[in-house]
Amino acid sequence: MNKSDSSPAPSDRAACGEATFSVGTLRVPARSSHLSLIGMFVQWYAHHAGLSDEACYELEVAIDEACTNVIRHAYGAGKPGGITLHCTPLNRGLQVDIWDQGIPFDPTEGGRIAQQKQACDPASGGFGLSMIRQFADDVHHQ
Repeated sequence: MNKSDSSPAPSDRAACGEATFSVGTLRVPARSSHLSLIGMFVQWYAHHAGLSDEACYELEVAIDEACTNVIRHAYGAGKPGGITLHCTPLNRGLQVDIWDQGIPFDPTEGGRIAQQKQACDPASGGFGLSMIRQFADDVHHQ
């Protein structure tokens, strides 16, 4: 997932005497109790990448939803596993990669299931994938 902003590039901030940073990795068990730690990690990197408060929030929401999907669907029913996040500063943004060893995800199938859920009961959820795409500039699944 990528998120960008019109703030000064990290190299521009370094020239102004601000601290710069590099790539960061976080590995946590795939449990919902770790979502707040994931959120703080993403917020820190997004803020230090120069994203606006709004862009930081949107990226955190998108990452939270993606990690929640990993916990619920890739591992499900409390099966053990982990989530690895890798934050890479970009010229005017941040790239966040999420890795897991759970059941593979097919975004086309996920979208179809979400549409079925929404048609039967709009309050049941199924908006996560569209929200992720709305809040992140670029989303890829492998």
